[in-house]
Amino acid sequence: MTVNPNSLQCWIVTEGMAGTENQCIGVAESLRLEPVIKRVGLRQPWKSLSPWLGLETAGTFTPALTDPWPDILIAAGRKSIAASRYVKRMSGGKTLTVQLQDPRISPRHFDLVAVPEHDPTRGDNVIVTKAAPNRISETRLSRARSDFAPLFAMMPAPRVAVLLGGNSK
Repeated sequence: MTVNPNSLQCWIVTEGMAGTENQCIGVAESLRLEPVIKRVGLRQPWKSLSPWLGLETAGTFTPALTDPWPDILIAAGRKSIAASRYVKRMSGGKTLTVQLQDPRISPRHFDLVAVPEHDPTRGDNVIVTKAAPNRISETRLSRARSDFAPLFAMMPAPRVAVLLGGNSK
């Protein structure tokens, strides 16, 4: 049985940090999903409570998370843990929850957890990755190569690149 990815509703839930969000988008793109981005904050007292407690309610999130619930939820970041658990519960268990990065709670709360190999979380539903998921693809690399070729054509070879991080928000 094949599933048309265009028929699946996918949410990406993060707290809006660029690197975290891009990891989730990279996973969605690799699955050919067109996700809806949900940037969540937590209201008090949930902001100060451990996500381990599992006390999420409709009033936990800002903005609110409401139905229709997605088929797939891809999330990363501390604030997304409560959202993953809440959506799973509200959907009657129908939403497939994928948590990227170490959630620091038992992976049994999610359908799938993907962690980098330096994180300690392990389990039957845990995938250990060598690197962070990303949006780099052969198509993107080829397009960038073409776009930037004129800029680098006049520079002597060999060339060295240094990549520096920027603002994470």
